[in-house]
Amino acid sequence: MDKYFSKPILVALFWVAAVAALFFPLLYGRVLLPTDSDLNVYYYPVFDFFAKALQSGQSFLWMPHIFTGFPVYLSQVGGFLDPVNILLGKLFLTPGLVELRVILDVILVYLFSYLLGKALGLSNFASALIGPSYIIGIDWLYLSNPLIANSLFLLPLLLWVTVRTTNVSSVREKIKYSVLGGIGLGWAVLSGYTQVVFYALVLTGMYVILYSILNRVGVKRSLELCGWFGLLCAIGFILGLPQILPALKFLHLTSRADVANYTQATLKSISPGDFLLFFLPPNFYFPYVTSGRFPLYVGPVWAGLG
Repeated sequence: MDKYFSKPILVALFWVAAVAALFFPLLYGRVLLPTDSDLNVYYYPVFDFFAKALQSGQSFLWMPHIFTGFPVYLSQVGGFLDPVNILLGKLFLTPGLVELRVILDVILVYLFSYLLGKALGLSNFASALIGPSYIIGIDWLYLSNPLIANSLFLLPLLLWVTVRTTNVSSVREKIKYSVLGGIGLGWAVLSGYTQVVFYALVLTGMYVILYSILNRVGVKRSLELCGWFGLLCAIGFILGLPQILPALKFLHLTSRADVANYTQATLKSISPGDFLLFFLPPNFYFPYVTSGRFPLYVGPVWAGLG
């Protein structure tokens, strides 16, 4: 099969077919609307407000339609401060705005997964299959959620830049890949889901550690790899500050700071997967796996790690 994927244009056509199959309802003018999802009751209305505010020249920092007013950009809404969302919001209204961004997210997953496969020495065909396989491992309920979709490119991107960093000897090349990964991390912080970003960082850190151990690169080389990964994280943190700083300013008013009971505030029950929260400060939102999030994380995480 690899001979049929010998040219990048053929890989791109394969991805176009994969995206068309995934978003087949759009060809008939239908929206990506799982009836039992947050997309239906939250994201479409919120992004409708976002786009109309941008196109009318009004501020999107304060949404008057929730309670008596709410700084909705502070919550995990999918990236009001993301430059790409701002550009799309000035050009499109919902549902088109949300759907175009989700399609872009899927394409980015395909691209960085392909680059990761090639960096690991896989064939064109095998590399082209990684992204679609990764995407179909995610429940449509979560994939259609823009907040989650915005984050999915990060794991293959971080793994790709880390593999490239270990394969090149030039300091300039190492800096280039660390900066690229940092930009991707910052973008994910501005537009994505904190839990998915955290998992991507943890898995990439695991790769760095396991690579050092299995290849016996020595203490000096291991510290060097950790240093490049640390540079990547620092760049991402700095780029994400426009979202991080205002969120921290309001943290003491949230259920994470014991202002309100988390279970009552979110109308959720504490499940066995939440047990870890009892050992951590209440305002530290540690990513945990509950029954509802199981199909989102477990399959893709282990597939990506594999």
